[in-house]
Amino acid sequence: MKRIVAWLLALATMLSLAGCMEAPQDEGTTQAPAPTTQGTTEPELISGDLLISEVMPDNKFLAMGHENDWVELLNREEMPISLDGYYLTDDLEKPTQLSLEGLEIPAGGYLTVVLDEAAAFRLSADGETVYLFFHDQLVSQVTYGLTENGESYDAQGVCEKATPGYANTQEGYEAYLQSVQLPELYISEVLSSNSKYLPVRNECYDLVEVKNNSGAPINLGDYTLTDKRSEPGRYQFPDVTLQPGEYFVVYCSDDASLGEAHAPFKISASGENIYLAKNGRIVDALVVPGNVQKNQSYGRDGNIPAYFAAPTPGADNAAGYRMAVEAPQASLMSGVYQDAVTVTLSASGTIYYTLDGSRPTTQSRVYTDPIVIDGIATIRTFCVEGERSSPVTAYTYLVNAQHDLPIVNIAIPQDSLTGNRGVLNHIEDNYEHEGVLTLIEDGEEKFSVPFGFRLHG
Repeated sequence: MKRIVAWLLALATMLSLAGCMEAPQDEGTTQAPAPTTQGTTEPELISGDLLISEVMPDNKFLAMGHENDWVELLNREEMPISLDGYYLTDDLEKPTQLSLEGLEIPAGGYLTVVLDEAAAFRLSADGETVYLFFHDQLVSQVTYGLTENGESYDAQGVCEKATPGYANTQEGYEAYLQSVQLPELYISEVLSSNSKYLPVRNECYDLVEVKNNSGAPINLGDYTLTDKRSEPGRYQFPDVTLQPGEYFVVYCSDDASLGEAHAPFKISASGENIYLAKNGRIVDALVVPGNVQKNQSYGRDGNIPAYFAAPTPGADNAAGYRMAVEAPQASLMSGVYQDAVTVTLSASGTIYYTLDGSRPTTQSRVYTDPIVIDGIATIRTFCVEGERSSPVTAYTYLVNAQHDLPIVNIAIPQDSLTGNRGVLNHIEDNYEHEGVLTLIEDGEEKFSVPFGFRLHG
């Protein structure tokens, strides 16, 4: 079984700036002197109204529509600033690596400098410092550490979301999303936990839908799909022509023998990155979060990433919603307690729960009053708000169960274990029931995950 985590992605228009650019000089114009430094001692930082406002050292998810690193500059002045005499670098021994000669930033505006293959330097995903010089004066710098999830950075640390060309705020992120321009073929919808849509031989598979976003036919034979950025060619689209506005659905069955529309990989319900490539170059990416519920989907509502309560594979997406419904919160953390405890649950919708280890449904108990626990119990719970539902979460309590060693608690309905339907009475290799596995150490929960329980041996 798979744990649920979350995240969100957007794509945007590329503002391309090749490295080592120099603006044409009029005759008789004197070039601004290049800065010089002695050794690698960091010069004194002189703050000004032009600063490095965001850096992207490992652009995994195509922010700005490409995979290049970028550095964003902000002009805090109430007038435009000419960038003559300014330089970007990641090496104090080479302070003139990237000249910004000939460029200008409008009053209160941003400039995103793309570090493409022609740039004088690229940013390291292992962490480093980016410097902005004016002549021989250091005017701004941003230091970042090891990147793991394609995040961007400002002077305060990791940015919540990448916002090239916009303020590092929620409002800036919304404006950035509105500026997104999708490629001619893009990933429009993904089902990562499907048991009802487009069955093949009575089996349902994960689905990825792509859409022709252009005004002309597209030959899909130039495109590939993958769940591994380093292997863009994992699935080769068939030699099919997609007309403007048409869709093509790929079955992520991990079984290419089922047909040319079947990809050799599956999509993890705990979250997955899906990439679309053209002739080996990544042109689109979608980060599918881990809180997409079973038989719901994630994709794009216009150019905005969104959740969909009613998937529409092969057709236009219905209206989506931006945020997932959060799972109910318990008033007490999972763990070991000496005396009976009273647990309250809170959420924005109707809360359903079980106490026997079974997965809750809308037929389970509706939460109305606090739950008293005087023994060992696992509360499995989720909530429903309109047509949307939250992930299922679990809280495990062990009352008067003190142990010196770590405790592994397995919550599974008795009938699923020893009853007529129980796994102990079925020897089939693939016969299993779901349970919850929780590790308690030093009286506190270390992890809690749903898992499959089956007979083996």
